[in-house]
Amino acid sequence: MVRETMKISKAVGIDLGTTRSLIGILDAEDKKIELWRNENGKATVPSVVQWDKKEKRFKVGDEALLSRYKEPYPVRSIKRQMGFNVDIDHAGKKYKPEQISAEILSFLKTCAGDLVKNALEKYSKGVEYIMDRAIVTIPAYFDQPKIEATRTAAELAGLQTLELLHEPTAAAIYFCWKNKIKDGHFLVYDLGGGTFDVSILRRISGSFEVLGIAGDNVLGGDTFDMSLAKHICDELDKGSYAMKLDVQNDPEDKARFDYFVHKAEGIKMTLTTEDQILYSDTACPFTDKSGNSIIVEQKITRKKFEELIASKVDRTVEICHEAIENAKKKAEGVFNGIEDIDYILLVGGSTWIPYIKKRIKEELCAAEGKTNCAKATDISQDEPDECVAMGAALAAASSGGLVFHDVGASLHLEGAAISSDDEYRMKGNVFLPGKENITESPFTGFTIDLSQDDEELETCEIDQTGYFQFEEVFLESGNASKLTLTLKDLSDTEVAIFSRFIEHGEGIGDPVNAVNSKPIWIYTLNSKGQREKTVIIDTGEALPTDKGRSDLSVTDPNQVLLQIHQGDKIIKAATQPFKEPQSVGTSIEFTISMDDKGSMIIRSEVGDLEPFVMQLDTPKDEIISKKDVDSVVKEFNKLIQDVEPGKRKIKEVLHKRILKDLEEALGHGDIALAEERIAELKQLNQDLVDVAPKLYPEKAEFDKLVTEIKGLLHSKADDIKNSDDLLKNVDAQVQNGNTAFKENDQQAWSESYNALCSYKNYIEEQIQSVTPPPNGGGEPDWMQIVPAAKQHFINQLQMLKNDTSDPAVRQEADRLIDALEMIPDVFLSPQEAMSHVPQIRATIKFIETVQDRFSGPGVKSSKPGYPGLPGLN
Repeated sequence: MVRETMKISKAVGIDLGTTRSLIGILDAEDKKIELWRNENGKATVPSVVQWDKKEKRFKVGDEALLSRYKEPYPVRSIKRQMGFNVDIDHAGKKYKPEQISAEILSFLKTCAGDLVKNALEKYSKGVEYIMDRAIVTIPAYFDQPKIEATRTAAELAGLQTLELLHEPTAAAIYFCWKNKIKDGHFLVYDLGGGTFDVSILRRISGSFEVLGIAGDNVLGGDTFDMSLAKHICDELDKGSYAMKLDVQNDPEDKARFDYFVHKAEGIKMTLTTEDQILYSDTACPFTDKSGNSIIVEQKITRKKFEELIASKVDRTVEICHEAIENAKKKAEGVFNGIEDIDYILLVGGSTWIPYIKKRIKEELCAAEGKTNCAKATDISQDEPDECVAMGAALAAASSGGLVFHDVGASLHLEGAAISSDDEYRMKGNVFLPGKENITESPFTGFTIDLSQDDEELETCEIDQTGYFQFEEVFLESGNASKLTLTLKDLSDTEVAIFSRFIEHGEGIGDPVNAVNSKPIWIYTLNSKGQREKTVIIDTGEALPTDKGRSDLSVTDPNQVLLQIHQGDKIIKAATQPFKEPQSVGTSIEFTISMDDKGSMIIRSEVGDLEPFVMQLDTPKDEIISKKDVDSVVKEFNKLIQDVEPGKRKIKEVLHKRILKDLEEALGHGDIALAEERIAELKQLNQDLVDVAPKLYPEKAEFDKLVTEIKGLLHSKADDIKNSDDLLKNVDAQVQNGNTAFKENDQQAWSESYNALCSYKNYIEEQIQSVTPPPNGGGEPDWMQIVPAAKQHFINQLQMLKNDTSDPAVRQEADRLIDALEMIPDVFLSPQEAMSHVPQIRATIKFIETVQDRFSGPGVKSSKPGYPGLPGLN
C-alpha cells in the first residue's frame, strides 16, 4: 500500500556533455529505458546557456541557440572550463563554470518531470513524484577539480549526486545490457564534443571492473570544428577579406569566429556522408575587420577535412595505447594487452566521422596476418549519441533504487526492480525526519516486517544507523512479487508502510566501482635531499580510498603547507597554521581521503598536536598571455641542453606537439585547451628538471673554475712549484668530475669540485708569496674579495644542502643563499664592499657549525674560509 501523502523519488541518468546533454530513466519495471525527447523526437539538448535581459531568466538549449548571434552571446562548451578557477563574463556579470552547468542541469530536471512521473505511475495515482537524485556522467580522465565542479553544479540544480559515472563505463553498461553480454574485455573509445577518453574494462558475471584509463579533457568534436573554422577564415583572409582574428582579446572577433565554428559543425556532419561540400554563405551577420560584408563561396572536401584533423586523430590512437599499458600494469597477469580485448566500442557523436572509424579499425582490430591487435575483427557502434545517457539511466536504477518519503519516515530501497537472482537480497536504509542530528540512535527497538504478495515472511531489526537487510527472498521466475515493508517502533506501533514490485528476470548488473583518473602526488625529498615526485593515489585506484605519508617534517615553524598535484597541475593547496610555533624537523603525518564521488579531505598530525583537517584552496587559474608561453618555451630550451641525446629527441617531439596545440588554442580563443596545454608544457619542464643532473654547483660553475685554474697554471707557471704535476692532478679531477656529472653522482661531483677549489687556493697562495699585494700590502682589496667570496659560498651552501636531508639545515642554507645573492658584484668604494663582510663571516660560521655536527662527502673536504683572501680566514 502506498498512501497519497507519500512522495517517491527515482534516480535519473544524465549525460552532461560538452556540446549536447541528455537525461533518461528506467520505467517502473526497470526493463525499458526512456530518454526525454522534445516534440520533434530529439533527445539531445544543446549545452548552451544565455541570459535573457528582457525576461530576466536563463535560456538553455535550442532556445539559447536561436539567439546565438545576438548579445549577450551564449555560453557554449562550458564543460571544457569545468574545474578551472576562472570567471565567465556574461551579460555584465561573472559566473563560475559550475553555475553555468547548473543551469543546464536545472533545465534537464524540468524537462524530465513527466518522464519520472510516467516511470512511477505503477505505484499509485495521485502520489507526488520528485526528481532529486541523479547519476551524472563525466569523462574518465576528469581530474579532481573537474569532478568537484560537476558535483557542485548538480547540487546547485537541486540534485543529489549518487555517483559520477565515467562516460565510457556508462556506454559499456548499455552495450552489455542491450546485447546480453556477461563477460569480456572492452576498449571504449569515447570521442565526444569536447573530451576524449579511453577505458579498458573487464566484465565478469555481470560485474564491471575498470582496468585502465587515459584521455584528453580538451580534445573532441569542438576541436575539429575550430580547426575547420580556422581554415575557412584563413581562406577568406587569402582572398579579399581582413580576417586575421584576435579571438582571445577581441569579443567581436570571437563572435565572428564562433559563427564559423557553428558553420563548420554543419559542414563536418555533411562530410560524414558526402565527399565534398560547397559552402555558400551570403547571410553572414558579421563584417570583416575592415567593415566589408562577408560572402563565402568555398569548396571543402572530405580529404581536406581529414588532413585538418589527422594529427588529432593520431593523438587519440596514442591515448588508446596508453590506456592499454595502464591496464597491463594494474592487472598484471590477468590482462596481457591488446590481444585480450574482445570488443572495441566507439562512443560519442564525433565517432560518426568515417576517417575515425577507418583509422581505429586499421590500428586496433584483428585482420588476417596482423599481429599485436585485438580479438575483435571490427568496431562496435551502438547509438553513440545516446548510449552514455542510457547507461547512466541503467546505473541509476541499479544503485539508486527508490526512495519513499512518508509522514513518519523515509525509506531508501536499494537495487533495481528486476533481479537475475532466485534469492533476492532486499536491503536499504530508514531515515526519521527531525532525528538526523541527535547523538543517540533513534532506531533503538525499531523493526521492519516483510510481506510478499500479502503473505508475511519475516521480521528484522534495524541497526543503529537505520540499515536493514533481508538475505533470502525467493522470487518466482517470470513473475513480479509485491514486497511490502512495515516499519514499527519500540512499542510495536506502525510508523510507515512501503511497497515495491520486484521481478525475477534478466538483471541490470551490479554498480561499477569508481576509480581515480590521474595520479595524485606531492613532492618529497629523497635520501640525498633531492626533490622527487611521490604518488599518493595512483591512476585506476579504486575509490573510496585513504592514502598518506608519515615521513615528512616541519620546515616552516608557523604552518604546514602541502601542494597536491594531479596529472600536470596543482589542484589543491592544503594549509594549516599552528597555534604555537613548532620546531623545524618535527614529524608530519598526513592522509588524503577520497570518496567514490571524488570528494577530497586531507587529515594531518604534527608532532604532539591534536589531529586536524587541513584547509583546501584551489589555485586561481590565470588567462595565458604570449609572454607566459615564451617564458615556458625559453625554460624548455635551456633545460633540454642537459638531457642526453637519445632522450632529448623524444622530449623535443613531445614539446613541439604540445606547443602547436597551445598556439592553435590561443588562436581559437579556447582558454580551457590553452590551460591544459600550458600545464603540460610546465610539467614537461619540471620532468626535465627531475631527470637532469641535480648537481651543485652547476656544470657551468665547475667549468669556469677549471678554466681559471688552467689560466693561472699557464700564465704564472714560473711562480708555482710543481706546476706540471698540478696540471696532471687538475686534469684527473676534471675527468672524475665529468664522470660524476654523467652518472649524476653528487658525492663524487662534490669531491672533484672541492679538490679543484683546494688546487686553486694553493696556486693563489703560491702566486701571492712572490707577488706584492696590489694595494701595497695594506688593507685587503674588499672590492675584489667580497664578490668572489659571495659566489664561492653560494656554491658551498648549495653543496651542503645537497649533502644533508636535515630540513632545518636546508632552510637556513636557503636563507643565507638569498642573503648572499643580494650582495652586488660591483662596488663604488671599499667601504661599501666592507659593509657586506659580516654577512660572509656569518655564512662561514654557519658552515663550520654544520661541519661540527655532520660528516659526509662535500662537507669536511675543504675549509669554509676563503684561502688566499686575507680577512675572511
